Amino acid sequence: MSLLTNYNKINRSYKRKLVFNFGPHAGFYSEFNNMVYAILYCLKYKYRFILYSFDANFKYNLGWEDYFEPFCDSTKFSFHQRHNPRKLGPIVSRKDPIYEKIYELLNPNTFLTHQLWPKFYNPEFEKEHFDIPKLGIKGNLRESSRKIVEMIYNFNSPTKNIIHSIIEKLNLPPKYASIHIRRGDKATEVELLQNAVYIDRLKQETDLRSIFVSTDDFAVLAELEKNYGEFNFFTLTEKGEKGYVLEDFGKLSEEEKEHKMLILFASMEIICKSDCFVGTYITNLGNFAGMKMPDEKIHSVQKASWYQFEDEDVKDQYYFKERARELSSRS
Repeated sequence: MSLLTNYNKINRSYKRKLVFNFGPHAGFYSEFNNMVYAILYCLKYKYRFILYSFDANFKYNLGWEDYFEPFCDSTKFSFHQRHNPRKLGPIVSRKDPIYEKIYELLNPNTFLTHQLWPKFYNPEFEKEHFDIPKLGIKGNLRESSRKIVEMIYNFNSPTKNIIHSIIEKLNLPPKYASIHIRRGDKATEVELLQNAVYIDRLKQETDLRSIFVSTDDFAVLAELEKNYGEFNFFTLTEKGEKGYVLEDFGKLSEEEKEHKMLILFASMEIICKSDCFVGTYITNLGNFAGMKMPDEKIHSVQKASWYQFEDEDVKDQYYFKERARELSSRS
């Protein structure tokens, strides 16, 4: 019996349900990483996990299944587009709570994303251990998250074929290193580091000189090529890209979104197959790599710990101050 078959057997046995709204709130890997934690929470505390991704910002037809194999039961009920955010806040309309009351009456023991979000998005949850023998899960959050990624992060055949074609055209050597340098709207959260910081760390960790560069800003690659001629750089970043901004991504056509998502997934595949990766756990891409790759191959230049709430080395930065205020307001 496959891991996924076991998972669905266990998942469907629970009476309480969580309908998890995946995709409309943030970039893909932010959404994905937090979904992994939600799945683990549901397994440990016995909630049936149900996916809603029909309103995902990357969707061009179905949502999750545009790119990935299905892994659990899902719903397309439009109620979840408006009433099932991951966090409540001023941008979420509360003018018509009657619909939520009706939904609760018709769907007993069914929870919405924002109702359970605080349960798995907090420092205490990061310290939990998991023991689910039928899924081979036993260990801390990072070890257990790896098992979930292994189980659900599976591209469908069309996506897999396109990604393979994209990677093949790069003509990467058999052994190479990779770096991820985020720009764009990340500057509103944390202080961005100079390119030299990544290269200096790379030189400390490996002698490889073939480097795949994942970045949302083509100017990063231009600067690297100008200043570090001893390296042979590869990238999928296209000329004209000036930094990822979530709001701008939402304005793209479905075809443009699909293209950018395929490039993103191909870049992530290249990173995960590299012999050495230098990035930062502050980015969600770096956080995902920390679940997918062996620990010894990942080197974070800006945040020592993979765990989101362990932030001693960056605690004075904007993002973490805002999160501290958010947590304080809940207590």
